[in-house]
Amino acid sequence: MRIFAAIPLPSNIKTIIGQKQDELKRIYRGLKYVKPENMHLTIYFFGELDGDRTGEIIQLMDDKSLKNDVIACSIGGAGFFPSKGMVRVIYIDIGRGAEEIIDYQNRFVGLLEEHGFSKPERAFKCHITLARNKSERVDRELVGRKLSFRTPLLLDRFVLYQSILRKEGPVYKPIKTIMFENQS
Repeated sequence: MRIFAAIPLPSNIKTIIGQKQDELKRIYRGLKYVKPENMHLTIYFFGELDGDRTGEIIQLMDDKSLKNDVIACSIGGAGFFPSKGMVRVIYIDIGRGAEEIIDYQNRFVGLLEEHGFSKPERAFKCHITLARNKSERVDRELVGRKLSFRTPLLLDRFVLYQSILRKEGPVYKPIKTIMFENQS
């Protein structure tokens, strides 16, 4: 199974991001846009795992260290991978709340490492992928203006997903969900 762990976005935020995508689609038709229903904050990508290893992760997700308050954050603004040269990925940046998300990711990765999983190859960057690019010339300033917004949101869960690859795009099936606590 192809597995990843992520914090999903609320549906109202997916709608707002979908509207921003529609604006970009009028300008950049050659980009591969992430479907709004699939948008999330990836915390850890495992790749292909067998059932035993997936079962280990499901059990680890019950660890007390992963209990968390709901995360109040904001999104908006454009980011790009790589930071220079031809744009391969356009993403929406996380403003307020990024530190809490990074802390959660660090706790999860630390727990995984304690149980024999490898540390991610790349440093964690808190972002929401909007589109991928293979060959289109992307004007960073123009995209930055189109994604110049700031929206607050609450992140209330952590999910282990199976990614099922299909010709029409991936389908993400939740395997295990941890609800975050309401803030007092």
